[in-house]
Amino acid sequence: MLSISAVLPGFPPSRAPWPVWRNSVAGPVRFAALSRKQAARLWHAARRWDRDTRQPGRHGGIIGRTALAALYALLFDFLNHRTGRLDPSLDAIAHKAGCCRRAVVDALARLRDLGLLAWQRRCEETRD
Repeated sequence: MLSISAVLPGFPPSRAPWPVWRNSVAGPVRFAALSRKQAARLWHAARRWDRDTRQPGRHGGIIGRTALAALYALLFDFLNHRTGRLDPSLDAIAHKAGCCRRAVVDALARLRDLGLLAWQRRCEETRD
């Protein structure tokens, strides 16, 4: 496979002839269904974990108020419990959670790092 940048002097050869995000998939995405009862259990476990890890003199625990608000919005406002489909925009999550877009990005990263949330980046192969 040859890309145009490999032919031009001064440009290192690339692995793909089109830009791709790291850890992205081009195939179909499988959503895992999560019932309302399982979502409620996850929410209560996260709240309990945040409460148990609270340190005296500090606000909240390991998860944080904004991450808990984002998790609540994801589980109870956006998740399709029958199909498992969950793909809201950052602005929609921010609106439901009552915070700004940047806080949602940080909250989702925190939830991912703690293992409460996982996402898969999707891409589409286009060749011009």
